Amino acid sequence: SLYAPHTELHKHVYTHAQQRIVSRPKSEVRKRYKVSQECEIEECEVQDETKPPSATANIAEVTGQEFKKKLLVPAVLSLLVLQNACQMLSMRYSKVASSANSDPYLSSTAVVVSEFLKVGACLIILAVQNKGKFVSVVYNDVFVNWKDTLLVSVPAFVYTMQNNLLYVAASNLDAATCQITYQLKILTTALFSVSMLGTQMTKTKWASLCVLVVGVALVQLPSTAATSTTGNSFVGLSAVISACLMSGFAGIYFEKVLKGSTTSIWTRNIQMGSMGALLAILTAYAKDGTAIAAHGFFQGWTPLVAAVAMQVGLGGLLTALVVRHADNILKGFATSVSIILSGIISIYLIPALRFSPSPTWMCGSALVMMATLLYSLPNAPSLPQPLMQQQKKLAAA
Repeated sequence: SLYAPHTELHKHVYTHAQQRIVSRPKSEVRKRYKVSQECEIEECEVQDETKPPSATANIAEVTGQEFKKKLLVPAVLSLLVLQNACQMLSMRYSKVASSANSDPYLSSTAVVVSEFLKVGACLIILAVQNKGKFVSVVYNDVFVNWKDTLLVSVPAFVYTMQNNLLYVAASNLDAATCQITYQLKILTTALFSVSMLGTQMTKTKWASLCVLVVGVALVQLPSTAATSTTGNSFVGLSAVISACLMSGFAGIYFEKVLKGSTTSIWTRNIQMGSMGALLAILTAYAKDGTAIAAHGFFQGWTPLVAAVAMQVGLGGLLTALVVRHADNILKGFATSVSIILSGIISIYLIPALRFSPSPTWMCGSALVMMATLLYSLPNAPSLPQPLMQQQKKLAAA
């Protein structure tokens, strides 16, 4: 018939296929089955990845957020309060105690040690983060990218000079007054930000800066009730104002030159710290080279001096943690609390400082704290452009 040849062809193909299946080695059959099984498993895994996150992952994420909110942020802010309150106090007390000795310590050597401690702490953090490629990361970021390292040499030099000036200020002003006056760095940072970056300042921030200046002026008014037992107040005031200018310039320069960089903050601190340590050594031998040659680099050092150097060196890293885990409002609140704590410690816990605040000092410190909190408030959300134009037309009408 017409379909007979076609039927015979199908029979032949079917018989040939059966022979191939029978004659195929068992290992090949098992291998192909195994491959197909793996493909099925892989398809299941891909399908599982498209599923929504499980309840366990959500619980872990919520737990991490609660840990950050309840434990990490308060701990970091508490450390910042203690660091801000104790830095000037420890500087001042170490200078007062050292001046009574025949062989006082040199502030320039303390700055050198602080820079080395900063670099060492950042190296440890990088080593933990990059266990297998720590050396290559440091080598590439510090030496291969030497242009970046040279760029940060400017703020490194400024910060080195600033730290030396803070020791001069602590030698001539009481700790609480020095700390309050040092809040003028908010004003200098704002002025450099407007001039170098073109930042637009709100009326609230300008008002807070005016209040800050009035508060600092009240704190600096001469009074018999709150005077420094040693040193020259004019020299101390000049030193702390110069430190504020350097702090504002260095911060804005750092933001302008290195904006948008992908380098980690710890690597950046290694770059700045290494350059700062080199410049600090040169400054120490240029300023106190004769004394170092005569009595040694660590002349007059005590455990208190070592603690001050450690506090200054690691304080910048603590500020970096605060910037990462807290906002400006909490940072301003911590600064205000540290001013109060510094005054209380100066009056009641360290009688050797002989600090007794006057009414004008109390009023000025209250204004400085209010200005710090006011400046830390976030800007009001701006209206969209059409609404702003409509509002201007209504105001003009």
